[in-house]
Amino acid sequence: MIKRTSKITRCILPAALLLPTVGALADEYQWELSGHYSQIDTSTTDIDNVSVSGTYYFSPVETRDHPLAEAAFLERESNLSVRHSRIDRSSQDQEIVDDFGSYTILGTDATTDRTDISAEFYVPGDLFYVGLTARRFDYDSDSPFSSDTTWNASLGLTPVEGLLVYSTFYEDQELDENWNLNAKYVFDHFGPSLAVQANYDYDDFAQDSLALAVDYYIDRTLSVGYQRSEGVGSGPKLIDGNQLRIRKFFTDRWSLSGFYQDLGELDGFGVEATVRF
Repeated sequence: MIKRTSKITRCILPAALLLPTVGALADEYQWELSGHYSQIDTSTTDIDNVSVSGTYYFSPVETRDHPLAEAAFLERESNLSVRHSRIDRSSQDQEIVDDFGSYTILGTDATTDRTDISAEFYVPGDLFYVGLTARRFDYDSDSPFSSDTTWNASLGLTPVEGLLVYSTFYEDQELDENWNLNAKYVFDHFGPSLAVQANYDYDDFAQDSLALAVDYYIDRTLSVGYQRSEGVGSGPKLIDGNQLRIRKFFTDRWSLSGFYQDLGELDGFGVEATVRF
């Protein structure tokens, strides 16, 4: 418990030191910085993820009359972001008994550093959406690989206010074997605000998956959400899971969020602090 608490402190404290004093609420921002900690556990493995990220919006983001968490999405603001994560994986020894006898798989500890550089563009007229991400992995000395770099790109349409429909394409992806379709729609008028997301992944080996999520905005500063992920293909069953999440803005400038997820034998939680200016 002491180990876990210290990791959370190292993640959240730097972000908290950046928080401005509570004062007049701001109507716009152009920078966003976050600190994040999450942990996923199984019966034999613990995975800890500590990350920091920063996003720069090419134009100031107007927050007036929007749910604060959805302001940049609703304003269709192009941006550039960088995220660095350190992922620690620790597994315990496993005793295996099968038809050939019993044996032990020794546990291992491994650390991976991951750096994402991403950009989102809403091209003039705001009808077309383009997203680009380059991701670099740096592995510890026990890994057979020292580093690896991958990329992906997203193309989409924003046909009406609050709606984005897009597909993401990955390096070496074969479109006849694997493709995806994603959508997000924010209801921001005439009553309570809702953000609805849907993701469908097709796999040629019949391991299709579907995810649906809804975030309900109690007011423009507070949201609660639920996500359900499920394998829908006829192939080997994928992991089904649920996630509960909450986010609260204490001023227009800073927020805290958290989630809990249950993915069959996997369960975990995460917390994040965000500051804007």
